[in-house]
Amino acid sequence: MQKGPSHSEVTMAPKFPLQIQLLGDLRLTCGNKPITSISSPRLQALLAFLLLHREAAQSRQHLAFLFWPDSSEINARNNFRQLLFDLRHALPDFDSFCDSDAATIQWCADSPFTLDVDELEKTFAEAERAVRGQDETRAQTALEQAVTLYRGDLLPSCYDDWITAPREHLRQIFIAALEKLVHLLEDRRDYAAAIRHAQRLLQQDPLHEATYQQLMRLHARSGDRAGVARIYQTCVTVLDRELGVSPSDETQQVYKALLSSKPALVTEPASAIPLQVTNNLPIPLTRFVGREQEQAEIKRLITEKRLLTLTGAGGIGKTRLALAASDDLVGAFADGVWWVDLASLRDSAQVPQAIISTLHIQESRDRSLLDAIVDYLHDKTMVLLLDNCEHLIDACTPLIESLLSSAPSIHILATSREVLGIAGEMAWRVPSLSVPSMQDIGPLGSGPISSLLQYDSIRLFADRAAMTLPTFSLTDKNAGAIQQICQALDGIPLAIELAAARLKALSPDQIAARLDDRFHLLTGGSRTALPRHKTLSAAIDWSYDLLPEAEQIFFQQLSVFVGGFSLDAMEAICTMQDGAVSATPLDLLSRLIDKSLVAVEERDGEVRYRMLETLRQYALDRLVQSGQAASLRSSHCSFFLHLSEEAEGHLRSTDQLTWLDRLDAEYENISAAIEWSLSNSDAETCLRFGGALWYFWTARARWTDGRERLDRILSLPVGPFGCARAKALLGAGYLAFHQGDFGTATRCFENSLEISRTAERSEEMAEAHYGLGVVEQYKGDCEKARGFFTEGLALSRDSNNPWGIGDGFLNLALLRLNEDDYDGARALFEPGLAAFRKVDDKRSIAKLLAGLGLVAYYQADYAAARPLFEEALAIEVHLRDKHVAALQLDNLGYVALHQNEYPKARTLFGQSIALLDEIGGKRSIADVLYGLAGLAAAEGEPERAAHLFGAAEALLEQLGARVEPMNRAEYDRIIASAQGQMDPAPFEAAQSRGRAMSLQEAVRYALAGVDR
Repeated sequence: MQKGPSHSEVTMAPKFPLQIQLLGDLRLTCGNKPITSISSPRLQALLAFLLLHREAAQSRQHLAFLFWPDSSEINARNNFRQLLFDLRHALPDFDSFCDSDAATIQWCADSPFTLDVDELEKTFAEAERAVRGQDETRAQTALEQAVTLYRGDLLPSCYDDWITAPREHLRQIFIAALEKLVHLLEDRRDYAAAIRHAQRLLQQDPLHEATYQQLMRLHARSGDRAGVARIYQTCVTVLDRELGVSPSDETQQVYKALLSSKPALVTEPASAIPLQVTNNLPIPLTRFVGREQEQAEIKRLITEKRLLTLTGAGGIGKTRLALAASDDLVGAFADGVWWVDLASLRDSAQVPQAIISTLHIQESRDRSLLDAIVDYLHDKTMVLLLDNCEHLIDACTPLIESLLSSAPSIHILATSREVLGIAGEMAWRVPSLSVPSMQDIGPLGSGPISSLLQYDSIRLFADRAAMTLPTFSLTDKNAGAIQQICQALDGIPLAIELAAARLKALSPDQIAARLDDRFHLLTGGSRTALPRHKTLSAAIDWSYDLLPEAEQIFFQQLSVFVGGFSLDAMEAICTMQDGAVSATPLDLLSRLIDKSLVAVEERDGEVRYRMLETLRQYALDRLVQSGQAASLRSSHCSFFLHLSEEAEGHLRSTDQLTWLDRLDAEYENISAAIEWSLSNSDAETCLRFGGALWYFWTARARWTDGRERLDRILSLPVGPFGCARAKALLGAGYLAFHQGDFGTATRCFENSLEISRTAERSEEMAEAHYGLGVVEQYKGDCEKARGFFTEGLALSRDSNNPWGIGDGFLNLALLRLNEDDYDGARALFEPGLAAFRKVDDKRSIAKLLAGLGLVAYYQADYAAARPLFEEALAIEVHLRDKHVAALQLDNLGYVALHQNEYPKARTLFGQSIALLDEIGGKRSIADVLYGLAGLAAAEGEPERAAHLFGAAEALLEQLGARVEPMNRAEYDRIIASAQGQMDPAPFEAAQSRGRAMSLQEAVRYALAGVDR
């Protein structure tokens, strides 16, 4: 049992049918509502296997070895049980879709679901029947539907051997459908559509010369001789780069014949009407990676809006995304999609001429260029892609306004680092590529490769790395460094491509280690790239140089913020500077937002602002060069010190959640301010930070981070800062205690008490007494603990400190519980609860409610204990206090165990130990292990109970802790129950094996048994 409450999972009932997509990234929806709970690649792979093999029940043993072929039998079985447990909780209404028993599991073929794989195979079969029946219209419709259904390879995040065959089978269906569709469209003289699908065919195999020949023939038949040359040059480039060869004689002959328009290759039937060329989109020389959802959104928006502007920072991939989305729009607009690249233009007068040249508009002396464009476009239905508008906005905006007002069926897709500011414009910010975080897959390099490859940034790096270094592959050894690279580079495609190019000379680890100097490291882009895309620094220089001086200065100043900032922080810090910058900070901020240099975010209704870390590093370099960095950092530190100290007074009051959340939001800034103070050996400021934040670190279970910072703070030279040092020592003591380091905790509390006595600080003296008492209580010396608690309560009463009084009652009440004095414990819990209700300290109220729940529990009144634990849990979940929430889950697990609700107890214990493992709550994990041992004994698994019991004992011994007296009888009963089911020798052997487990081995063993 625990003294003090993971978030409860909410099961969502699906709206039938369940729509499942396995082609491309996995997607599940019920109606129009997406299901995102099946996020891990391993879970997705299990779901896919069950769906694709639903014709028969699958053996659990077979599945365990299929997914973990290199593991031992017991590990494979345990891993599969955990995986099935996760699927059961992630898939809404699991039992409606899967039949499972102790030996098998099978997807219910008659359950209400649709699967895109089935639809693809069915549609392709229908197309083949239509082809055999010479029904061209029906065949075209079915083939177009088939190639649309193929959104990508079957579950690309899965790398298990079993998926290779079905994945290749479906890919061949897609290729066959494309080939048939291209031939059919060519026969029907729909060359524009044939070209579009042939380009998709080429993307599947960029080295297939027959497809190049077909594309050249299609362009020639549509009258696009320039397209013939462009396709041939692409063929030459790709074959030389990938294979070091030239096109075959056949391909060269086809190219020459088509350019000379030899009738044998190009002649149309007399009745044929030559089709106009409907696009000039370039064929990319590198694969476009990811961003499927973004492409779909852009295609939807450009058909609905007349002006869509893709904005974003330099290198974010606006052009590639616009071109990728436009490629699928060619057939949707009668007059096609036309790309006008403005990047190389320097004179505003060149913009109309660029459009004239792109569209092959006939010029005339009798009319202006703008009039010629308007006359040509007024009856056209097309998309005009104006690429790289930011440096020519003064020329682009009036031209675009004229086109939109004069040509009603023209849609304009623009890319620009700055919004155009035209009426009716829809600005769409291009996001960075998805980047893995430690919250998603765990510490660097700890997740499986398949987990990493679900992120577009990782896939882009791997793709470009393989082009740079043909022997490259993503492995367990380099995965951590590549994850670090993509995180540090904010998922910016240009930066990632430049980093991958460095693999010619550096390993991934070496690249990651040098990213602090990223602007010197990330150089040497493609020789054919624009100058501003050859280095990361040049890409940002382009944006920076377009800023007026005031905006440049303000951009530099914002770099002092780390991880985002609020409006009040920006106004307080940046307006401390002299000159024009401080006059209109909000206007300057708005301009930088419009120019994609600052992003706007909303968190729980609060607007915050953020710079990509790469942009921030660039701006910080400029700030350092300006000589203003030190003064800005000092102002930044002062602001966040005062914020931390203001928050301290609210962390145990009515608005504690608001202030906890505010400290969470500003934590990166606070951390940067502490680091700035440490670098300057500013002991007073550091100690003030430590004293103000220690309760926050405990409430948010940031034990390791807080303890590491306090250790560094307390190692600074001692100065005349006694009160601040005493508070910091209190924090260090409690954080050490939570991590089971009782020796360090005692030394910190004793030092704090000594300083507090000298300074006559009764509040800190009382807190130090409580800390010393808690340590002694966990070590088993209850009388010594009582003395500390009694002295702490007296000090709190003398200073009329309601929080100290409440803590005193809580601590003394828990001692009474250890002595089986339930009436005495209740008599202390109740006034403690009243003290905390008076100041509305909800976190402490939850602890007192849990204490009253323990009184009822130990008196075997489980019906009364449960609602008290549940109320405490609800408060802690609301406060997002993982530690105390975990304790209440454990308490509720024991209640369920005593009420013979074994499945519920298993779930509660599992949630508790998972949370405690996440935050490092070693001492409390031991109590959960005892609970799981009791559950195993109750379910007739004495060997498992012995393992868990041994692991719990060993953990307590490692921590120098003992089972508390109030729990001793409970745990003795558990042990006796397990021992009664086995002979002594096997029981002791199993117990010894449990004692030999490491903490992580014990946690994994416990979690593996949660699923039944």
